[in-house]
Amino acid sequence: MPKASQFRQVAEVDHAQVRLYCTAIGESGAIHRDRAEAIRSGFRDIPTPEAFAFCIGMDEQPLMEIAEVLGLDPGRTLHAEQTFAFHSTLCVGDVVEITTELDRIFERKGGLLRFARLKRTLRDTTTGSLVNEQTILLVEVGRE
Repeated sequence: MPKASQFRQVAEVDHAQVRLYCTAIGESGAIHRDRAEAIRSGFRDIPTPEAFAFCIGMDEQPLMEIAEVLGLDPGRTLHAEQTFAFHSTLCVGDVVEITTELDRIFERKGGLLRFARLKRTLRDTTTGSLVNEQTILLVEVGRE
């Protein structure tokens, strides 16, 4: 059984991280780079591309650190899948509480593959409203 099954952290949406993310994925839209353009377009600040929600907080609590705490070998663990449910748009300056919970650990192929399904939620710390829900599937391969 894992040592911990819930992880919490607070993270702020940082403009430099959003800019770097946009560059990495080839997003060149003005609303993701220019605050004035974002506000003219109806946003409260620069909005993040939707999948940025997966990355926020990973610099302080990477998935492989969570995998290790859950008893998986990070050297043999891969990020296999993710799903999102978006409830509102993350913008630069937003502060969110991130909760990552172990939903289930299961095995396939006679134990050769071990899976950990995580549920991750992001809540606005000011309003308490749900911003994003994620399901993340990790798989450890080559178990002995």
